[in-house]
Amino acid sequence: MWINTVLFAAGILLCQQLQSLPHFYWSLAVLLLMLFAMPSALRDANRAILAFLLFGLGFSWAVVYGHWKVSDRLEPELIKQPIVLTGSIVELPRHDQNQQQRNWRFVFEPGRALLEGKPVKVPSRIRLGWYKTNQQLRSGQRWQLLVKLKPPTGLLNPGLFDFESWLFQKGMGARGYIVESPANRLLEASSKLPGFDQLREHIRLKLTTYSEFPSASALVTALTVGDKSRLSQQSWDSFRALGINHLVAISGLHVGMVVMVIYWLSGRLWRLSVSACEWIPAPRVQAVAGLIAAFFYAGMAGFSLPTQRALIMIAVVLLARLFLVNMQPFRQLSIAVFVVLLWDPPAIIAPGFWLSFMAVTAIFLSIGSKQVSADNFSEKVPIHGLFSKVRKLVVMQWSITLLLLPFSLLFFKQVSVVSPIANLLLIPLFSFFVVPVALLMTFLNQMELALIESLFLLFLALIEWLLGYLEKLSRYDWLVFQTIEISVYRFTLLLLPVFVWYLGRFRFQKPIAVLILVTALFFPSPQKSQDQLLLSVLDIGQGTSILLETAGKVLLYDLGPRYGNGNSATMSVVVPFLKNRGIDKLDKLVISHSDSDHVGDLQGFLQAINVEKIVTGEVINTSRQYALCQAGQRWRWQQTMFEFLSPDRHPVKDNNASCVLRVDHGENSLLLTGDIERAVERRLLKSDRQKLAVEVVLVPHHGSKSSSTTEFVNAVDARFVINTSAYLNRYGFPKEEIRKRWLKNGATFLNTGDSGALELVFGKDADDISVDTFSDKNGKYWHWPR
Repeated sequence: MWINTVLFAAGILLCQQLQSLPHFYWSLAVLLLMLFAMPSALRDANRAILAFLLFGLGFSWAVVYGHWKVSDRLEPELIKQPIVLTGSIVELPRHDQNQQQRNWRFVFEPGRALLEGKPVKVPSRIRLGWYKTNQQLRSGQRWQLLVKLKPPTGLLNPGLFDFESWLFQKGMGARGYIVESPANRLLEASSKLPGFDQLREHIRLKLTTYSEFPSASALVTALTVGDKSRLSQQSWDSFRALGINHLVAISGLHVGMVVMVIYWLSGRLWRLSVSACEWIPAPRVQAVAGLIAAFFYAGMAGFSLPTQRALIMIAVVLLARLFLVNMQPFRQLSIAVFVVLLWDPPAIIAPGFWLSFMAVTAIFLSIGSKQVSADNFSEKVPIHGLFSKVRKLVVMQWSITLLLLPFSLLFFKQVSVVSPIANLLLIPLFSFFVVPVALLMTFLNQMELALIESLFLLFLALIEWLLGYLEKLSRYDWLVFQTIEISVYRFTLLLLPVFVWYLGRFRFQKPIAVLILVTALFFPSPQKSQDQLLLSVLDIGQGTSILLETAGKVLLYDLGPRYGNGNSATMSVVVPFLKNRGIDKLDKLVISHSDSDHVGDLQGFLQAINVEKIVTGEVINTSRQYALCQAGQRWRWQQTMFEFLSPDRHPVKDNNASCVLRVDHGENSLLLTGDIERAVERRLLKSDRQKLAVEVVLVPHHGSKSSSTTEFVNAVDARFVINTSAYLNRYGFPKEEIRKRWLKNGATFLNTGDSGALELVFGKDADDISVDTFSDKNGKYWHWPR
């Protein structure tokens, strides 16, 4: 069975690598043809034909499903149009903390959409923002809202979080914001048929009142209703450092433990009555009770994707128990994987899919098949003595760590060194105390009894102490093993010890497996060529951040934008990108000027990355020592020459203070211009005209009309023209007039908002420049066509 599931999954996985989907009707025809051929292949027991059909079924089903999902997206002609939506808020709305006027984010399911009074088709689920409002949004409310919508797009950088993929998996076909208007009005305060979301909302509001225990109440909120928005960044950092962040999200572990408790308790109660057992056998009652518990807890988590997978897995096991079907664990696992992928093919690209099923696989491998078979599901495994119990827990935790290690490094580029020990201690604590007590006390607390309230406060105090202690333990840098982006060969090498450990049948197989694992972890990464200059232009929205690597040295030009809500592209994109490349030290940081879309979160950056020298175009707010860039300043890193062409004097303010940097590598050259405007362009044409001619140029001021004069464009005469601006930004950058001006000279115009991040490799010889864009190299069919 597991081979069949692997073949079906392989077809689905192949589909997720496509940049564009095959034609819908051809794919549907192939799917139907293979379904008709499947019974014949099963009768003939032809393994080769069956394998082909299963692979083809997976691929064609994923294509058909992908077409259906992609079709439920915003029509291009509706972008930024004022549309009146009527519908309901689903899931739990979230807002910024500690603000009188709140910024809300929520999921909206429209029942009707009108543009200028005429019905239009919009996606079935939309992610909306309502900024600086006094409205109190609740799940289940029905609203009429005036909105402007955008496609479901996000920043596109290799190796980093793919927001578009996340929106695609969540089924959100557009995003947008509320336009202030008298048309915005509440139609119904709550749904006529209360559901899980209304119950979750009520519990969440109750838990927000325990402000004296902020961390504990935030954790209990996450464990009971699946809302992790109140957890602080400090808490997340400590969870990641200890490798226990999976304990915070409601997942298969939590659902499984709740089901196990209900299964055991219902069996004990049912067996108290002999006549009840004669009427319906206890195992069937336990299976039904477990299914109800799993469904209820998954509903309390908002039926998130991880809980859906857990629900399907548990349903497979308990339905087999209900109908007295004896199945081996790996057969149950295979059926669960098959059903999950049949229900939601794109689940195969979610890290949670692999981590969940690999963890279950590790448990099965560690405890064997007999202990978890249906016949002895409720029997106690005979374990003699405390040492034997601890040993089994250690073996199970080692199995989970060994199997999840390659996937953790693949998806997150880091792993906690103390994760096995932390999980060995905290998984039982969370499973048998924190989660059950949190659920029980949360629901009992709705009765508002003084005794229950006191017990709940005591529980929160204990959790607050525990979280504070864990936070202190997590402050050591050595706790986290960080690695660069994992290549295919290294991922394969990391999987090899798993096969040797469990499937090997030779002497010393386990020491050899450990040796392979250590080798794979510390195997040196391929060194970058010392003869090349590597230029990475990040997609950071409306702003600039460019990384230059050459001769073992690293320079970063600008840090991207800082936002009003305290977040920044510096910390969400630039720092993770550098860590992903194995860079924890910069030789030079150039801040072109002090605009927020260039200086970003400088303080946060300096705490995360070691910077040897800072150069800037004007005075910036930092306690670190820095120098002002000045025309004529030069330095050399082996074969690469750097020179500032502007500013020529100080003080200069605003955009014209930008550091203009020329970089020469062999016969090729690059010009980084910041946000300079016409005045500086005219001065450069007079003083340094010959130095303006380069192969690659950064368009001044993101393609604004204030820059890129005809004379400047002609003098630069670049082959590749790079513009950094957000897709569909409010300024309309790059202006079409400016884009055409650069194209007129035969240049290739590249905009990060259209193509995602860019990577250029400069060789020493003339015209030896290669260009890769995210869209060309990493683009997938779910990415919005720009």
